[in-house]
Amino acid sequence: MSENPPESALKTFKPDLDEANQRWQAFYAGEIVDRPPVCVTAPRDGYPQPAPITYHDKVFGEIDEIVTRGLALAEATFWGGEAVPSFYPSFGPDEIAVFCGADLHWSSDSPDTNWSAPFVEEWEKGLPLRLQTSHPPWQRQQAIYRRAAERFAGKVLLVVPDLHTNMDLLAAVRGPQRMCLDLLDSPGLIDQAMTDARAIFRQLWAALVAAGRMDEFGYCLESHALYSREGSATLQCDFS
Repeated sequence: MSENPPESALKTFKPDLDEANQRWQAFYAGEIVDRPPVCVTAPRDGYPQPAPITYHDKVFGEIDEIVTRGLALAEATFWGGEAVPSFYPSFGPDEIAVFCGADLHWSSDSPDTNWSAPFVEEWEKGLPLRLQTSHPPWQRQQAIYRRAAERFAGKVLLVVPDLHTNMDLLAAVRGPQRMCLDLLDSPGLIDQAMTDARAIFRQLWAALVAAGRMDEFGYCLESHALYSREGSATLQCDFS
């Protein structure tokens, strides 16, 4: 049987992909081949280590330089166990709120993270929540996914960002303290907002899968882990 071309490309930096894939398939089936999946990464001997790519780089840096460095990092990394070569284009923990219209904030005291500024003063005026597809941060991240998918050509998978499209999104656009009071004072409006958040998840997923050509090359969720030929998402709610 001929080899799947995308999987052949992924073997460029992950020659033991077939063995790893067997363990991933067993994991999704609730079974074990010989052990559970284990993901290990380490610097690869004999390869210069490029500088890590920060959130700030991805938001403000030159896209082709970022993608070039991502490819170099993948080549300079030992992908052990079931880890697969991957690149994480996330802009930060509150990026979904930013894609819905929030401003992104930075501090020199915390250079490795960022946060969004709440912008919903009243739910009656703030609903419906919508993905702002004309917003520059959203357009930039889409451009990174498209360019990286083209340049990587299946050698490195693109990781889906943290899809905080639940209470985390509502807390980010409203503010956690006010959100806690809203749950008591305006539960009906929160139900409406949650309906919007769930719809945004589907829109985000479809756009990211298309831009990253994940149906063609494969999926990787949570950096270096959860490889699959089919889509799945890790859902979380830090607000709870």
